[in-house]
Amino acid sequence: MAVATQLKLVLAEPQEDAPAKEHTIMLDRREMAHTSEKISPEELRFIYKMVIDGHSDADILHEYASLKDGGKLAFPLRTSEEFIGDRRQEMEVAVQILKDGIQTLLQPLISKQLEEHQTQLSEISNMLLQNDLKTVEEVSSTGIYGLRKNGMFRYRYQIKDIHNKTIQLSRYQLFNIFRKNVESACQKYTQFVFYECYIPHLKNEIPEIEEEGFWPQVERQPYEVITAIKELSKLGTLGGVCPLCNDFEAKIPAFIRPIFEEENKTAAYNAPSPFST
Repeated sequence: MAVATQLKLVLAEPQEDAPAKEHTIMLDRREMAHTSEKISPEELRFIYKMVIDGHSDADILHEYASLKDGGKLAFPLRTSEEFIGDRRQEMEVAVQILKDGIQTLLQPLISKQLEEHQTQLSEISNMLLQNDLKTVEEVSSTGIYGLRKNGMFRYRYQIKDIHNKTIQLSRYQLFNIFRKNVESACQKYTQFVFYECYIPHLKNEIPEIEEEGFWPQVERQPYEVITAIKELSKLGTLGGVCPLCNDFEAKIPAFIRPIFEEENKTAAYNAPSPFST
């Protein structure tokens, strides 16, 4: 049986000779527990976890009661929402202080990571331009695949090799060289880095990729895609954002919020392009 404390509140009536009325309020001592009993680390972990999981103050108090009824409560029974509210506020303040401290400590590291990220993107751009694609030029705009003339293809593009020798290419040949460069980049940097990190930046320069997809755009306009990449390689930095950029800007370390969720690493990124042989 619960032990109770009686508090008598005497309210004076406005009439001078009228007797005072006594109002007795019964307060369960459990309602006052939060002001007198020590909070253990285990109890704080219990409360904080429920707060992080999105439970309301009433939900947390209900869990206290459920554990008490089941004989599993390892700390005092709490019945005041004010007590839970105080713990919630303390946690929010502590979390903000920790975040500010972590941001200050990690800012130099984050800046370095961003610099390394841009360096890697630049390296990928240069890798996509290997096999002399840095020298590619358009020499004819007639036809999509090139027109036959005297039984021969009229070439639309040309590149120069290391010996400054001019090599003429059809649109299909240009596409194949670029495709092999993409495969090499994926082998070195992983397909996830290429498709999930590099391509979002490339979309900033070639918006059509967002609507058509990367490979359909490359197949249709290989020269235009290569030209855009050439410009990016000259700039040294790429616009747009990718998951890594978002994570760096949020300035939240990996042990608080992982950069990539496992479900994002789908097999789609590891699959070869539909045009690979």
